[in-house]
Amino acid sequence: DFDTSAMLITFVSLGKWLECRAKGSTGDAIAALMALQVRSAVLREENEETGVITEREVDTNLLCEGDIVKVLPGAKVPADGVVIHGRSAVDESALTGESVPVAKCPGDGVIGATVNHEGTILVELCGVGESSALAQIVHLVEEAQSQKAPVQEFADRISAHFVPTVITASVVTMLGWTCALWLGL
Repeated sequence: DFDTSAMLITFVSLGKWLECRAKGSTGDAIAALMALQVRSAVLREENEETGVITEREVDTNLLCEGDIVKVLPGAKVPADGVVIHGRSAVDESALTGESVPVAKCPGDGVIGATVNHEGTILVELCGVGESSALAQIVHLVEEAQSQKAPVQEFADRISAHFVPTVITASVVTMLGWTCALWLGL
C-alpha cells in the first residue's frame, strides 16, 4: 500500500520540521538568557597606600574574581558572588523561577543577572565570565541543543535509508504499471 509509505514519509518530514522549530525556540531561549547579562557595574576599589575608597562604573568584562562591586536597589548583580556588606532582597526569578525575592545578608551568595530590590549591598565576586552561573546555563542549553538523543539518532539513520528506498520503489512501481498499461498487458 502506497498510503502507508506516504504516511511514513509525512511523519518523518513532520518530525524533521518539528526538530528545526524546536532548535529555533532554543536559540530564542539562549538569546533571552544572554539579554539578562549586565553590561556595567560599580567597582569599589581601595587605595592601599591612602586607604581612600573609590567607586567607578566599569564594563562587566573587566571584572575579576575577588573584585568588590556595589549593587544599588533596582540594579542587577553583575556576576556571582558573596554579600560582604548590607542587607537586601534579591529577585532570582529569571534564573531560578523563585517568585518571591530572597533575603540576602553578609555571607549569602548571590547570582549574577538577578535584581537587587531593597538595599545597597557590597558583593565580592567569585564567579565572573565563563565561570558564572548564567554562562554555565547558556553553555548547557547550547550543548543540549547540539546533541541528539540516542532514539533520535536511530530514527535519523533509519529514515535516511527508508525514505529514499520507499520513493525509489514507488517510482519503479509507477513506471512498471505505466509500461504495462502502455503495452496492453
